[in-house]
Amino acid sequence: MIYGNTVKIDDEDFEIVAQAGEYGYDWNIAALLKSPGGGLFYAHASGCSCTSFTEKVTSRGDLRPVFEWQEALEMARRQEHFDTSHLITFAERLRAGAGG
Repeated sequence: MIYGNTVKIDDEDFEIVAQAGEYGYDWNIAALLKSPGGGLFYAHASGCSCTSFTEKVTSRGDLRPVFEWQEALEMARRQEHFDTSHLITFAERLRAGAGG
């Protein structure tokens, strides 16, 4: 889980709109982030307990721009790291967070 509601990307605070994944010693997280200018971005990172999502996702080069939350869900589906329950949770959080 990403704690807090922002992540620092290139010295800017991006809002975490939604996140889901596997949380444990080995983790995989998909997230929809919103830039200070209002742009939406998909981010995915994985690691072990010695690193965190916010240590892995630190620059705009780590992000993929999206125009709507459904694109973020499709990108997470293509990652093949997430089972159906992770994707359902992500979709629910995306709908709630992105207002759709």
